[in-house]
Amino acid sequence: MGTIKGALVEAKKALGMDELGRLVFINTQVLVCLPSVFSIMAGDTVESSSGIYEVKSVNPAYSPRGELEFLECDVTQLFDPGARS
Repeated sequence: MGTIKGALVEAKKALGMDELGRLVFINTQVLVCLPSVFSIMAGDTVESSSGIYEVKSVNPAYSPRGELEFLECDVTQLFDPGARS
């Protein structure tokens, strides 16, 4: 797990499959983060100030000059530091 600098920008519903193979709506979130020294790939677990997430997909965003500006990651939150147990 790596720590990233990121901001949670959007929550949305997506069609997914539950553990029994049924189609269900799942809550997904978009985490926008700065490029880091380590690569981020689908399946990775990342930590930011807003929680711990599993990365579902990574979409790089480039400047007009072709430089990598930020990564937009579709994530599922695994741990919320503000949640009470």
